[in-house]
Amino acid sequence: MKVIHGRGFTERERMAYKEVIFRNTLGSMRAILEAMDDLELPLSYDTNRDYANTIMNMLSQGVHEQLPQGVVIAIQKLWLDPNVHQAYQSNLQYQFTESAIYFIESVERIAMSTYIPSDQDILRSRISTFGISESSFMIDNINFKMYDTGPERKKWIHCFDNVDAVLFVVAISEYDIPDRLEEEMRLFDYFCNSMWLVKTTFILFLNKMDRFKEKLLVTPLRNRFPEYDGDNDDKQASLYIANRFIGMNKSDKKQIYVHFTCAIDSNRIKFVMAAVSDFISQSNLKDCSSL
Repeated sequence: MKVIHGRGFTERERMAYKEVIFRNTLGSMRAILEAMDDLELPLSYDTNRDYANTIMNMLSQGVHEQLPQGVVIAIQKLWLDPNVHQAYQSNLQYQFTESAIYFIESVERIAMSTYIPSDQDILRSRISTFGISESSFMIDNINFKMYDTGPERKKWIHCFDNVDAVLFVVAISEYDIPDRLEEEMRLFDYFCNSMWLVKTTFILFLNKMDRFKEKLLVTPLRNRFPEYDGDNDDKQASLYIANRFIGMNKSDKKQIYVHFTCAIDSNRIKFVMAAVSDFISQSNLKDCSSL
């Protein structure tokens, strides 16, 4: 939202993301190396042991200003190792971030002394949020305030009894991770049927549709949801998941709207948010006319 409807990221904010991106890049390679240990997969070449040690040692030290050239070479050499790729393909069991390949393959660029994180870099980075963060932006001359409650969302639910709408974002691409979507459905059930949000419209974003489509080719939806009897294409499979969420709604008066999105596709998100803006505006006008 900040990229599309806000003022974007300042240079200072972009520079602050460098450390996050460095940590994501190193962390991605570390996660793969740890998965190799669990899978008892050795490195294909003995020379790669030193490169693996370089990654582990650098993680303990931390990187703030620039990735050392030795780390860049270590990541590039390890990524050429066939067994490293085999371990990465075990994503069903080991929950690597979906931006792992993006940052690993971009390591030479992000290690440059002149590197300033791009919008795509920031959107793909992962950072833990705590408490409530607020963002303000304008759509069609309407001032929107968006609140992100982070991982402790149940703790803050009572603060939002007067919001116009709840945007519930789910990474549909994580359907292949055991219990991940089930947990999201339980959370959706909790919020959708909460006494604090009884009159609030819910807009469900099933996000990362691009990765969902790719993963279906490797892991059919019925592998995780045996009761699914549709075709293994992204349209039917995503509709099935959407209907599972919609079915959680216990109120005949509450509307659930679903959008299938890809967060890094700014044009698509802009289109969806315009539709959301129009819906909220019409709802507010209807409420005013009924007074």
